Amino acid sequence: MTPAPARRTTKLPHDVILALQVGGGALVAALGLWLLSRARRDTTEEIHLAGVGGLSSLTLSVSGLSCLALAYHAFAYAFNFTTFRAPMWIALVGALAAVLLSLLADKLENRPR
Repeated sequence: MTPAPARRTTKLPHDVILALQVGGGALVAALGLWLLSRARRDTTEEIHLAGVGGLSSLTLSVSGLSCLALAYHAFAYAFNFTTFRAPMWIALVGALAAVLLSLLADKLENRPR
């Protein structure tokens, strides 16, 4: 009987994984802060999304806060902060659901009557 072939796995060094998590978390946090700053509506420019129309300040706020929550979880996993941390898939599903439902509300609000 021949032994099973060894599985080829690519193992990244811990430092590379940490850098990717921290860098990705910082980018997502910056995106969240930018979206929150756009939600203030001090400018006359409006953000439009194809198929939805103009985005409300509520949708921009929800999107920004979702990005900040995802950034928090990326940092929590990077620095092994286990006190207040959800599994990443739950954080992703929750953020995606919040943004999609807010976009749906915008689409329904912008539809022609």
